[in-house]
Amino acid sequence: VGTEFLQGVRYLIREKLLLGTTYLILIMLFCITSINLSMMPVYAAQVFDAGPEGAGILIGCSGIGITLAGILTSFRTTQDGINHFVMIRLAFAISIMYIIFSRITIFEIGAFSLIISTMLVGLYWLSSETHIQQNVHESYRGRVSSLIVSSAGIALLFGFICLGYISDLVGVQTATLLFCLILIICIITFLILRQRIFTNSNSADEIVDSQLRG
Repeated sequence: VGTEFLQGVRYLIREKLLLGTTYLILIMLFCITSINLSMMPVYAAQVFDAGPEGAGILIGCSGIGITLAGILTSFRTTQDGINHFVMIRLAFAISIMYIIFSRITIFEIGAFSLIISTMLVGLYWLSSETHIQQNVHESYRGRVSSLIVSSAGIALLFGFICLGYISDLVGVQTATLLFCLILIICIITFLILRQRIFTNSNSADEIVDSQLRG
């Protein structure tokens, strides 16, 4: 198991495009998914004054948004053209939508805004998964997917802790705004570093051959 794990790590590090995709996935989990999975009851109680029923409706709206993302994706006859820039554009749109959501105090408008926001999040996850599946060599697909899922758990854990702590200090709306700004800063940083770090990749075949020789 240790050898398989290390081979997956080496492959992911050497394949810079996939490393960049992993970076984009983890920052989205830290900044946005932590809001979706932990703060809706807080919004319902403290912002919209809607009680448990309101929390259920907000969570249901999140599900509707994700479902719409799946339906929209199903209309695509091909998944070609998915790349980092597609994910970056979606990330910027998501950050703007959650900034808007954090400023809304009317429940009905907030619920509708959340549907649009989570639909964009769903499109982001589908795009990232497509990008991974298209670029990972089939012999490494399971290991790379496992590594990303394991890293996702850590990113979510820190996201929950940081978001909860900041929400207690400044309120959930301001905390959401701050996390969206963090996402924007991380995306800008990615764009600055992309040419130097996240574009030069060894071909998958060369990596697999080198592993076999080793």
